[in-house]
Amino acid sequence: MAAPNFIPHFGLPSRLEQMINVAIGAQLFLLLGFDYFPAALRLVLAGGINLLYIFAIVAYLQRTGDRKDLILFLPVGIFVFMGLIGLALEQMSQTQNQASVLAAVRQLSPYVALIALVICRREISPALLAICAFSILASAALHAVFLPNVFLNNSQRFAPFSTNLHASGYALVGTLLLFWFLYTSERLKPVWFILFALVCLFLLNGNGVRTPILFLLFYLGFEMLLSNPFLRHNRSVILVLCAVTLVAVAAVAMTIDLSVFNQFSSGRLSNYGERFDLLNQRDLQTLLFGTGPGSDLLKTSTWWWDEKDSHSDVLKILWGGGVLGLIVFLWFWLLVGLRNQGVLLALSLALLAASCVSNAYLSRPNSAFLLFAFGAARQAYLERKTA
Repeated sequence: MAAPNFIPHFGLPSRLEQMINVAIGAQLFLLLGFDYFPAALRLVLAGGINLLYIFAIVAYLQRTGDRKDLILFLPVGIFVFMGLIGLALEQMSQTQNQASVLAAVRQLSPYVALIALVICRREISPALLAICAFSILASAALHAVFLPNVFLNNSQRFAPFSTNLHASGYALVGTLLLFWFLYTSERLKPVWFILFALVCLFLLNGNGVRTPILFLLFYLGFEMLLSNPFLRHNRSVILVLCAVTLVAVAAVAMTIDLSVFNQFSSGRLSNYGERFDLLNQRDLQTLLFGTGPGSDLLKTSTWWWDEKDSHSDVLKILWGGGVLGLIVFLWFWLLVGLRNQGVLLALSLALLAASCVSNAYLSRPNSAFLLFAFGAARQAYLERKTA
């Protein structure tokens, strides 16, 4: 007897089985045109893209009945509920930095994109991913050549092609990984992959932002680590090694002069220290539930000239969602990484590592879809290859 289908049927046409590709195309359009669109249009496009991802999920589930990846919605649903609690607590406290519903939606957007891409991974068009990679590489190169350099931290950088230098750097890393997918899935000849990879690396160097490159190093490191046959079949050992590494890094950090690292990180360490001091002053209720998304905007002695966010996605979650929110956050990414033979484990671990030290992909939905599309398409390819 067939299992009951609890997915509501909205009479969506069968052509909507390609809705995930429409969403990817729309996201590419927003990424490339972001600097040239008015703010209102950007907001409308972002909201429409989230709806496209949701429609893609519903259409795919209606057509296939494959519900095994719906478990990913459980931690996200809990996280949304806790975000509402944080918003309520912040409103009652009447503090200076009020949480924002818009910030909550923005914070949720990468998760909607990731879940849609993972669920609909078999429908993702490799040809469309190639268009994404070539379009972004061309846009980045044209901006670098024809627009004047910009200055950041007293150094010249190539002009960003979308939003800012950081978002552009993360988009370039996603583009490089898409080229790698096209090469490893035998859709791109080695000579072309080498050429496009070198151009990406050249543009990343000219971009000059270190955190996207750090993410790339994290990802490549975890991929090489997981290629070990023993570790590939004993994934829990990887988690233990990561925990031991974190403890070792913390122990070393307590015994050396951190001023050099603080300067190298543009003051992040001092910023984190001040924020943890403020977290220690919270009452138990606020410590557990946080103060809602967007409430981490504040001035510190390090960045005294303007209100800035935590510059760490993990600290942002801890600040806005509390300790319980952080636990759900970690649960979600481990759930993503450990499912489906651990294909996305390296990506999940690299994203968590980068999120500890920067406002990385989870703060940049327009760049994040490239990374998630790469991971989902690679998972679908490996599933077809081993079927």
